[in-house]
Order: sequence, then structure tokens, then C-alpha cells
Amino acid sequence: DYVMEYKDKLLEIERTDISERAMRAAENASTLINNENTVQIGFGKTSQAVLFYLFGKKGIGIHSEIFYDEFTELIRENVINSKYKKINKDKIIVSFVHGTRKSYKFIHNNPFVQFHPVDYTNNPLIIMQHEKLVSVNSALEVDLLGQVNAESLGDNIYTGVGGFLDFNFGTIYSNGGKSIIVLPSVTTDEKKSRIVTEIKKGYGVTLSKANVHYIVTEFGIAYLFGKTLRERAVALISIAHPDYREMLYEYAREKGIIPSDQIFPQYGTNYPKEYETYFTTRTGKKLFVRPLKSYDEDKLRNLLYTYSADKLYQRFFCFIKDFRHEKTQCMVNINYDFDMALGCFYDTSEELVATAGYFYDSSEHTGEVAFMVKPSFMKEGIATFLHNYLMEIAKQRGLRGFKAYVLRNNKAMLTIFHKSGYHINTRSSFDSNIFELNI
Repeated sequence: DYVMEYKDKLLEIERTDISERAMRAAENASTLINNENTVQIGFGKTSQAVLFYLFGKKGIGIHSEIFYDEFTELIRENVINSKYKKINKDKIIVSFVHGTRKSYKFIHNNPFVQFHPVDYTNNPLIIMQHEKLVSVNSALEVDLLGQVNAESLGDNIYTGVGGFLDFNFGTIYSNGGKSIIVLPSVTTDEKKSRIVTEIKKGYGVTLSKANVHYIVTEFGIAYLFGKTLRERAVALISIAHPDYREMLYEYAREKGIIPSDQIFPQYGTNYPKEYETYFTTRTGKKLFVRPLKSYDEDKLRNLLYTYSADKLYQRFFCFIKDFRHEKTQCMVNINYDFDMALGCFYDTSEELVATAGYFYDSSEHTGEVAFMVKPSFMKEGIATFLHNYLMEIAKQRGLRGFKAYVLRNNKAMLTIFHKSGYHINTRSSFDSNIFELNI
């Protein structure tokens, strides 16, 4: 072996243009990253774009293969400081730089940035020691079972596997970890869907379906870990490009992945993302609030089964023994041009702990409203928040008011309506009160 001295400028890789679709997908992925998380950003424009949406977050740590130019800006804004890492605290751990002279100047003689060989940075046994680690990687396509191809286009090898698998496996075993696969819903020329019916013969399966957490596109987030084949297909179709959803649904029905009576999502391109928000309960639990989607059916069913027979009667005015598919799918396939249904989701498992919504009455230009809160989350201020939030949404949409049918023994809901601050007209029937709230 010989070592030869050679002088030349260091290779620089300038930032290239990122498509609007990729930026929107990256923005969705960034919502899964919380303050004090340790983060890995994989190679690719879409995963790299997530960095633009970390500004405003705090206490982010870095354990990753790649040091990007954007890191320098995030460090100066004190977004990245690595002070909450469980190992290599107060240090950025990487293997190489993908950037320009800006990065080279920043890391020169800077003890905050440590370079290690990939057998350390990419070692799943090292990665899993971080708590709440979030890995963000790109892919070429995902099939309806959740299998991920991140390496080939037919017989053509597009890229190597890199740290994709290492960080995915390490993140799965990290306490509170999240593995995110982010990709635009269609190819660059917009002629093919990246959510596909199946991984074709000759294409690589980089990640098996059992090891996938989150798949993210510009149309939303699908959580697949531990889900059934039906749940996976419905979730992935809901984040596919609308032009391809019907084709994907028909394929899934034909192959028996979803039942023949599965409702095609009504919201299409009009999913009201603008109503996504967060709410912190009285005891400090942070809930993600968003309009319900078709793949929330099983989460809703689990919520309904936490209710006693008496509580279910208060909600539905009849005794219900079970919540089969044909009953519950109607509750999550919402036509958002007219109706509204919000869900409150807790923790990384996205447990559904509360719902609220209204069905539009065109004859009176009002909405019939109803609420449900998981018993263990009651008295946390959730129902009051949802009631007030629905009122704001109804105002924006020009509704005249709400109507609610409430049994006289449902004291919790009676209290919420009486404390709403709006003018209420009350009419009594045999065993219930009918509340009319004018906005």
C-alpha cells in the first residue's frame, strides 16, 4: 500500500431543486418529529427536505450517516444541540458530509461533530440505545402490503441499500422510536404511482412489511406497524395520489385484500388538512387532532369497545352488541364537502381516544353534533375543546348552528352544552333533550 500526497479542492455537492410534492411529503413527515428526539436523515431529496421543517423545534439530537449543510443552520438556531441524547450526549455523530464548503468550515476543528466509521454509526445495537430516535429515509415505491423497494427499478439497480435497513431495525428497538419512509405519491414525470399494487418480479424488496412503521406522502401518513393486510391496504390507498386510488382499490378487492363492500373514500382531494392541530389535556397529555380517515376504522372500533352498554346507549340511543365492519366503516368515510369528523390521537401508536363530528342538515343549514371520549381520558377537557373547535369550523363553513340529541341522564354532555356560551334552545322528547345552538 502507498500513501501519496495530493492537493485539490474538496468535492462539494450543491443543494438541488426539490419538487413541491416532495416538500409537502417532507412537511407531513416532520410532524412525527418532536422536541428532544434524536434524528437520522437518510440519503435522498425527500428525506433531506424534512430538515427545512425542523426550524421551531427544540433539543434535537443527531445520530446519522450523513452531515448535511442544513445541519449548520439548525445548530445556529439551537434546534440541534444533542443535549437530550442518551449516548454521545452533546455530540453530533456522523460518518461523512454531503454538502458544500459551508459544512467543511463548520466541522473543521469542531469537537461538537464527531465522525465514526459506519460499523459504529450504522450498528443497530448502537442505534437502539437512543431513546425516541426517529429515522427518516426515502423509497422508490411501496406496495399495498407495505413492502418497500428502495433500491431498484426492475433489473436496474438504482442505489445501494446504505444505512436504510440498519437505521430502520435500530429505530424499531429504540424506546419510543419511529421509523419513517417518506416519498412523493407519484414519479417525477407524474406518470406512475409510487404506491403500487405489488412489487414486480425483478424489483428489490428492501424492507419487509412486518418491519414498517410509517409511510408518508404529500397526501398523509399511514401507520402500518402490526396492522392487518386490510388495514395496510386501506391506509396506503388513502395516501396514494387520488388519480390512482380507484385502481388500487379495485386491485385490492379483486385479490381479497379488502372486503368487497369496502367503501371507496369520499374525501378524495378535499381532505381538510387545515384542521389538523394539537391539544394538551389537563394532565399534560399531548393529543394530535385531525379529521378521520378511512383507515381509522379499527381505531374507532377499539374506542367504541371501551364503552359500557349504558354509555353506548347514551351515545346511540339503542343497545348495540357489536361494531362490525359494515357498521363502523361508514363512521370514518366522511364527505368533507359537507360533514366533519375529528379524532384525537395519543402517543406513537396513534390510539384514538376521542371523536367529535357533525352531519350537515341542508334543510336547516345546521349540523347534528355528537361526541365520544374514551372513559380513561374523561375529565381532561377534551370534549369541551372538541365542542369549541367544531363551533369554530362550523362558523368558517357558514353553518347557522348545531343540533344535538342528548339523554337527560347524560350529565357530562348537558354540562358542556350549557357552558358553551352560545344561545341554546331546548326541546324535550320522551327521554331526551334536543339542544339547538345558534352560532
